[in-house]
Amino acid sequence: MTPIEVYERLYASPRYESFPNGCPRHDLVRDWVVRNVAPGSSILEVGVGRGRLMRMLDEAGYVVHGTEFVQRLLFNDLKDVDDRVFLLSCEELGLVETATYDCVISSDVIEHLTTEAAAEHALTNMARITKQWLAVTVGLTTANANTTVANLDFDLHRLSKDRSWWLAQYGRVAECTLECYDGQSLFAFGKKREVK
Repeated sequence: MTPIEVYERLYASPRYESFPNGCPRHDLVRDWVVRNVAPGSSILEVGVGRGRLMRMLDEAGYVVHGTEFVQRLLFNDLKDVDDRVFLLSCEELGLVETATYDCVISSDVIEHLTTEAAAEHALTNMARITKQWLAVTVGLTTANANTTVANLDFDLHRLSKDRSWWLAQYGRVAECTLECYDGQSLFAFGKKREVK
């Protein structure tokens, strides 16, 4: 099963549909953005999924664009915002211009990439795209990641790395001003490092 087939199946799952409030971590991300990023700022959310966080940030007064690589979502769940969502994978972030957005957010996305190099490349591009802020959440546990939502016979958290590895990767591209760990996910928020 290809990654696109996995996520098509995930988003079509009745169990996934039964979670109307989406990811509870979105509340934490939104709250951090509201405390740190000026209202009206431009935000790029990498991997919008069904668009919950994007809509939350819209309601909070931000100008939000997103990327998503599952085309089905653009025609179904994202119809109301599809003019602001680019059909791009993490591997294609190099197509986005440098310093385009005030803040770049990736919530539970990059741990689904298949290699360390792909994750490093995605984080480097996110830091390149943002003018200032970078917010990343990463699911660290693989236990039940494939069964919690859609009973998939496939590990959704394909890049299983520990907290210190992810913090080191984030630290390459941004200064972490707030780090949280809830036992399952890592939250790293801060300002991008200036390239010398």
